[in-house]
Amino acid sequence: MTILSKHYRHVFIWVILVLSSCAIHAQSIEQYVSKGNKVQQAAPREIVYIQTDKPSYLLGDTIWYSAYVVDAYEHKPSTLSGIAYVEFVNPSNGLVKRYAIHLALGHGFAQIPLDIKMTPGNYRIRAYTRWMENFSDSLFFQKEIPVLGGVHNWFMDVSSYRQIPNGTQDSVNMNFSLKDQGGKVASNRMVTLQLTNTKGKALFSKEILTKDDGSLKIDFIVANNKKKNESYSLNVLDGNKVQRISYPISTINNPQQIDIQFLPESGHLIAGMENNVAFKAIDANGIGTEVKGIIRNSKGDSVAAFSSINKGMGVLQFTPQPNEKYYGVVNNYNPIPLPVVENSGTILHVDNLSNKDSVRVHISITPDLQGQHFFILGKNKGYVLYGAKITMSKLSLTFSIAKSNFLNGISYFSLLKTNGQQLNERAFFCNNQNHLKVDWHFNTVVNTKDSIPFSIKVSDWENKPIQGIFSLAVTDKQQVAKNENADENILSYLLLSSDLKGNIESPGYYFHDNSTETQKALDVLMMTQGFVKYDWDTTKMTITPEPDFQVTGKATTLFGKGAKKANIVLLGTKNQTIIKDTTADDNGNFVFNDFPLFDTSSFVIQARNKKNKTFGIGIEINSQKFPIINNLQSNIAFPTNVNMDTTLKKRVDIYDKYVERKYGKNELLDVTVTTKARVEGSKNLNGPGQYDQAITKSDLEQMDDSTLLEILKSKLKSFYVGTCGKDPAHYYMTQGNYKIRFVFDGIPLDFFYDPPAGTRYPYLDFVTQYLKYYTAKDIKGIEIMHSSKYSSSYIDQYLTFQERLYYNPVMGCPYTYIEITTYGQQGPFLKQNSSIYLYRPQPFSYGMAFYQPKYINRSLQDNHLPDVRSTIYWAPMLITDKNGEAKLSFYSAGLPTNYQFWLEGMDLDGNIGFSTKNVEVKE
Repeated sequence: MTILSKHYRHVFIWVILVLSSCAIHAQSIEQYVSKGNKVQQAAPREIVYIQTDKPSYLLGDTIWYSAYVVDAYEHKPSTLSGIAYVEFVNPSNGLVKRYAIHLALGHGFAQIPLDIKMTPGNYRIRAYTRWMENFSDSLFFQKEIPVLGGVHNWFMDVSSYRQIPNGTQDSVNMNFSLKDQGGKVASNRMVTLQLTNTKGKALFSKEILTKDDGSLKIDFIVANNKKKNESYSLNVLDGNKVQRISYPISTINNPQQIDIQFLPESGHLIAGMENNVAFKAIDANGIGTEVKGIIRNSKGDSVAAFSSINKGMGVLQFTPQPNEKYYGVVNNYNPIPLPVVENSGTILHVDNLSNKDSVRVHISITPDLQGQHFFILGKNKGYVLYGAKITMSKLSLTFSIAKSNFLNGISYFSLLKTNGQQLNERAFFCNNQNHLKVDWHFNTVVNTKDSIPFSIKVSDWENKPIQGIFSLAVTDKQQVAKNENADENILSYLLLSSDLKGNIESPGYYFHDNSTETQKALDVLMMTQGFVKYDWDTTKMTITPEPDFQVTGKATTLFGKGAKKANIVLLGTKNQTIIKDTTADDNGNFVFNDFPLFDTSSFVIQARNKKNKTFGIGIEINSQKFPIINNLQSNIAFPTNVNMDTTLKKRVDIYDKYVERKYGKNELLDVTVTTKARVEGSKNLNGPGQYDQAITKSDLEQMDDSTLLEILKSKLKSFYVGTCGKDPAHYYMTQGNYKIRFVFDGIPLDFFYDPPAGTRYPYLDFVTQYLKYYTAKDIKGIEIMHSSKYSSSYIDQYLTFQERLYYNPVMGCPYTYIEITTYGQQGPFLKQNSSIYLYRPQPFSYGMAFYQPKYINRSLQDNHLPDVRSTIYWAPMLITDKNGEAKLSFYSAGLPTNYQFWLEGMDLDGNIGFSTKNVEVKE
């Protein structure tokens, strides 16, 4: 018996299907399917998608964004989560800012202002819901955001690069030149070149003088671990030791710096049968590279030829022979072995290209398996849409299934033994082309500094009008490069990227048309890129959905038991008046909910017993714990401060001319630091302004409620946890293998250290509780004493006699001291009253109005600043009416150019759409 699920309902339709070459049984397949689908119903997955107005930004810009949260199966607005979290992460994987946004019908919007003082580099946006934390952070939305500009922004033009393998090491030879974003070369300048590993540890540091043309030459060695890929960065620091450039150095387990994988369609090479074998070739930067080659056997005979069709991916067919070995040969590169040939097994072949209306499934077995029973399952998002138990009375079986039985997106067939052991699995993509359509209507010729009225009409694939929520960005094509035929959009992310592991190059390419070439490339992608599994362990899902903001906790007695019927009062402490009270249950548990929209950053919560007294009663709050930020391999081959494309260079040039007109000419390469900011009230032993690095009040004001731990991860270079020498204790460390010691308001934290019992890392746990307690709003400033010039006074003052006796910085593990000056000026005390709790939840961010200038008379001469906006218009919540229509208007900027209209969105029934329109703007 076959099982087919009706779309958008978890109701299964049972029909009888007779296959000529197999016997059908229904006894256990029903139970198997039912069990699997119950898991998916108990653990429905959500997807977050973020649309930004631009793909890259300059310092001082604002990132405008819309968030869509949908269920993974039907793509309807999620009913589980009412709050999404959006994080802005710096190039060192430190948190810059976290935003919480309210969702209405699965949609919310806000903005991220970029401080002009930030360091340029490849930042990223990470977004998720609390419910998504039950799964894997690999399922979080992640988007890389290149940020340029500012006085720290230099560029590297690499004229030659050679990486030569030599056993376990690679020799690297580089020739490059340095210049600023305006094109001025860094002639005759002393710079520091520094090689660091993934932990930020400096492997070497060398000062070198640039030539007249700003050029440099350097040779160095990097380790090439044959078991694990290594990555390094060559950093360029200016005369003030400020990092200007970070250039990635990769080593892969292939002497040609090209890595090719051969991936049999069924996961195995089976002798005596024709096998489809996909392949993927990438270069040293992880980017697909086109290849041609042949497959040879152990005797050197050619048995098949292959050629990639898109992004280094392709597929070949050949029939391997028993006990034979095969190799892929590309040009003069070393032969690459294919998987071992197996003499017994099964092949699952899926033909998704021959017929536009159906998918063809072919199962082959070796003779020794004839007569055995198998399960064949067709799944989408973990739900079984097709299932059968078969007996292979013949050596092959072929059947077809209508594509209309599958949802848009990635589905897959699995062949299993009846005991559940998986034998083969093959993903395929179903694109029924039932996406939303957008018609654009412009009433007039578009001129500079003029009103642009226009309208859109959204309909489904049957031309029925659609009411939905959409986001629209209008950008200047001279300054912003957005490729509608390649870049990520809501279609490509929800249907493709969110279900595949790793980086997908040009995901929008697979949706820009439905040609045979595109469909072939998409089918090969299915065979080469691992896809997300939906086999969740529901017993480990400990985080409940968050439909709205609430505060939960427990009132306790002196003996740690729940304080029955305790009275709990909550008071907002900022501008907004929020007063709530409730009564704890018999176990002391309480909850506050139904909050209005608020911008307050903290609440005072007080517990009183039944006699309205605070004596003998305590309070515990279930505070939010956010997922750690893991390293993410860059999706960009080179950092944006290495090379710029023409469009980005145009935007930088326009911006520089704007700044020059507003502020006067600024020689960026000649910027030097002449004075250091003082931290008011600091107990710095060296005196005011005497430090290697400071995180100032203005820096901290940008970080709101970020914890001290998050601040240090974000602002302090190479901040990590490690050990020193033979010392088993774990410490917070910084660049050069320095141990960090903390001083609060002149009081060393170690003075209070009493090793807690029963913890694996007692010292680290002790320090961490303080770093997580203090937030940016508690701190006036942070001073880092890294060099011996500034740290020696702290070592003399705070190291014990025994520590100074054995202290030898030359032998490793020197100290970095960090002086934290708080507003309370009370030192490192965790200020928690037993009956009063100061609770700092993650503050919410609300969307601001996008600035739109209005030009009453465009013929008037503009003697003020030119209008050089790169984002001309941003509408984060565009709602179509019952006729599917929306009318809008905005003013164009001052440059004749072309505008690109970029619209993404969805309706309430899970239909999604993406559309672009290019419009010429005349003088």
